Amino acid sequence: MEKEFTPINTQEEFDAAIKGRLQQQERSIRSEYKDYNDLKTQVEGFAATEQGYKDQVAALTGERDAATAEVNKIKYARKYGIDIDDASRLRGSTEEEIEADAKEWADSLRGRRTVPPGSSHDGGDNKGAAQKAEALKALRELRGEK
Repeated sequence: MEKEFTPINTQEEFDAAIKGRLQQQERSIRSEYKDYNDLKTQVEGFAATEQGYKDQVAALTGERDAATAEVNKIKYARKYGIDIDDASRLRGSTEEEIEADAKEWADSLRGRRTVPPGSSHDGGDNKGAAQKAEALKALRELRGEK
C-alpha cells in the first residue's frame, strides 16, 4: 500500500505538510542547545576569574618591578660610593637608567670641593681670620710683646 502523491498547490497546504517536520527539527535543536544558558553563565564566570588573575598578575608584576628597582638603586649606590640612605633618591625605571643616575650623582659629588671640619676656611665672612688675629694679639700680650 503505497501512499499516493498529492501535489501541493497552495501556501496553506505547504505549511500544513511541513509543520510536523519543523516542530520535530525545533525540538531537536532545543534539545541540543538546552544547556546554552548554563554554559553562557559558566563562560561569564570564567571571564571574571580570568580578569581577576590578570589583575593579580599586574599587581604582582608591579611589586616585582618596584622591588627590582630598589635592589638596583642599592646596588649602584654601593658601586658608586653613594650613602645607602640616599639610594632611594636615585631615579630611573630600568637598571641602565638607575646606574647612569648613580654615576652622574657620584661624579657630581666628587667634583665638589668640600672643606673638612677644622680647616682654616672661614666660609667667606672672615670670622676665622678675625678670631686668629685676636688670638695672636692675646698671645703677644701674654708674652709682653706689642
